[in-house]
Amino acid sequence: MPNPPPPHPWHPALTGVSLLLVDFDGPLVRLLPDPEHVRLTARLAQWYADRGGQPPATTDHVQLLRHVHAHHPDLAADAEHLMTEAELAAAAAHSAYADAIGFLSDWQAAGGHVAIVSNNAEEAVRRVLTRSGLGTDGTWTVHARRPGGIARLKPAPDLLLEAMTAHAATPDGAVMIGDTPSDVRAGSAAGVRTIGVTDSADQAQALHTAGAATMIRRLVDLSMTDTPGG
Repeated sequence: MPNPPPPHPWHPALTGVSLLLVDFDGPLVRLLPDPEHVRLTARLAQWYADRGGQPPATTDHVQLLRHVHAHHPDLAADAEHLMTEAELAAAAAHSAYADAIGFLSDWQAAGGHVAIVSNNAEEAVRRVLTRSGLGTDGTWTVHARRPGGIARLKPAPDLLLEAMTAHAATPDGAVMIGDTPSDVRAGSAAGVRTIGVTDSADQAQALHTAGAATMIRRLVDLSMTDTPGG
């Protein structure tokens, strides 16, 4: 495991950390902002119902995909394909947040490691990173949804464990950064702390209840050169 970057100017929550396990949709970019993700989930739910499924009450398209996989595995590949097509279309129109890019680039320049850990399609993640000029040299690794890999999605720890192996990291030298309780549960299952990212009081409470160790409003708040929450 490489030595972590020096403590200054990073947030105290990053003390002793070398690898950042960063969720994609939320901390880095809003791939499907309201109401787009609700519409996608509704479209997938109707598609599923038309084929005899009973969609759960959710506005989370990834959790709907997990339900299809669990209850109608014969439909899972087609459902995943539909979702991937929608995510790829969204990826063509979005770039990562500029302040998040700056923070992660500074972290990497100081010797830190970055792994993107996402339930979104890997190709969609890579398209956004490429549009944003990030990770194109292979120094950032991407651990995301691949065909046939639905069971490995968060809150399962598989993607996080894969990322830590790729960076020769141990749980005490890594931290998960995400905006949903699913991210927190995945971090706990992988043995790593989770930093919650949200500017919503309700979501902050949900993250805290799930076990998030620290709460920030934006990814850049982890750099003490910026005013937290500013």
